[in-house]
Amino acid sequence: MKNMLALLCLLSLPLQLHADDSAEANKKLVVDFYTEILFQQKLDKIDQYIGDVYIQHNPNVADGKQALLDLLRSFLHRNLAATPSVR
Repeated sequence: MKNMLALLCLLSLPLQLHADDSAEANKKLVVDFYTEILFQQKLDKIDQYIGDVYIQHNPNVADGKQALLDLLRSFLHRNLAATPSVR
């Protein structure tokens, strides 16, 4: 029984390592999005982060990448003095 448990633990190790890699890659993607799009205001790079089909969950904003860009432009224009902080 101990051998079986040890084998199961060893077999699950690569799955955990892959999950950790995915989590780190996802975290980097989000930090890069915030850094480039929001803090550096490089809206021309939106295609690197947002796909062709963008579903907005805010009922006050339309779906689609263009609606997101319009929202970001409006937000960034009104908050030019905002200071970014990534933790």
